[in-house]
Amino acid sequence: MTTLVWLHDDALRIPPDLRGQPALYVFDDETIRARHYGLKRIGFIYETLLTLPVEIRRGPTVETVLEIARREGAEAIALTGTPCPHLTATIEQVKARYPVRMIEPTPFVVPHKKLDLKRFSRYWHKVKDQALEPSASLF
Repeated sequence: MTTLVWLHDDALRIPPDLRGQPALYVFDDETIRARHYGLKRIGFIYETLLTLPVEIRRGPTVETVLEIARREGAEAIALTGTPCPHLTATIEQVKARYPVRMIEPTPFVVPHKKLDLKRFSRYWHKVKDQALEPSASLF
């Protein structure tokens, strides 16, 4: 069974159980504008993707994901969930047209209160002590 792994801005890794499956990331101009990405953020995403076995495309996300899923003969599209409203809306558009398997992410931290996710620095200020604690396994 072929599953297309759809990587997105909030999940730039291939889950271990899906390694070896085709993987895709789409640079979408609309998403870049909606999320106010600067060149440093775009560069970070691109450099991260270069370390992975992933096809990198540019275009409208929904159409591109569906096109690649069909080309690969994928029975489903798998991706990690996200709290981002923009990405969630995009995921719902794909779900309406193709089978989608949502993967719940392993939390980086378990927050004790609601977090401000608009800026990484605000988030990091609240979670850095917990995030830097030693853990049994990182992956």
